[in-house]
Amino acid sequence: MAGKPKAKKDLGKFYLVVVPQECITCGTCAAICPEVFFVDKSRGYARVSYSGEEPPEKIREALGQCPVGCIHAVEVG
Repeated sequence: MAGKPKAKKDLGKFYLVVVPQECITCGTCAAICPEVFFVDKSRGYARVSYSGEEPPEKIREALGQCPVGCIHAVEVG
């Protein structure tokens, strides 16, 4: 197991989770959906900044385009 996810923000019935040990800081998620994702180069992984206003289709696209699959939508409850 790669370790505990560190970045997560509420997405309605889901949390967005970035597994820092798997993230390669490529910036794909931030390029697709900068309203939600940003690369924290000082920490070495992408992070989530979600306010609830962002379009879900862009979030799904960012999750699907992550080359290492380190971003997950985890169901709450």
